[in-house]
Amino acid sequence: MMDSIDYKILQILQEDGRIPMTKLAKEICLSTPATIERVKKLEANGVITGYKAVVNPNKIGLNFNAFVLTTASLEKRDICTRFVQQDPRVLQAYRVTGRFTGCMKVACSNEESFLDLLHNFYDFGVYETYMIVENLRKREIALPPPEEIEE
Repeated sequence: MMDSIDYKILQILQEDGRIPMTKLAKEICLSTPATIERVKKLEANGVITGYKAVVNPNKIGLNFNAFVLTTASLEKRDICTRFVQQDPRVLQAYRVTGRFTGCMKVACSNEESFLDLLHNFYDFGVYETYMIVENLRKREIALPPPEEIEE
C-alpha cells in the first residue's frame, strides 16, 4: 500500500529522476536512509520500472511531429499493428474506441519522411493527421490528486 509520501517521491522522481537521495530526503522530510529504503521498495514492487533520458525530438531534428488517427480494416489490422511496433518514427500507438481504431504519435525528420510514413498508413485504410504545433503539457503518468490519496 502506498501513502502520500510514496506519491510525493513519485512526483519528484518524474520531474528529476537523477535527484540526489539527500535532496529528495529533504524535500519529503525524511532521513536519507528512510528515503532510499522507500525508493528501493517502489522499485522492488514494480511501481518504478526504470529511469531514462527524455529527449526533445525537435533538438535532434525530428521536426514533423503529429498525431495520426487510423481506421484499419479487420484484414489489415495485424499488419498495421506490426508496422507501428517496428517503425521508429512511431513514438506511441494505441487502439482506441470511436470513429478511428488507432491513434499514433509520430516524429519525422522532414516532410519527405512524414509523407513516406503516411503512404504506409494509406495502405491500411482511412487516416487523418494532426500536426503538433505546441506542447502544452507532458507527463509520463498522471498521479492522483493529493486529496484522493488514502493514508
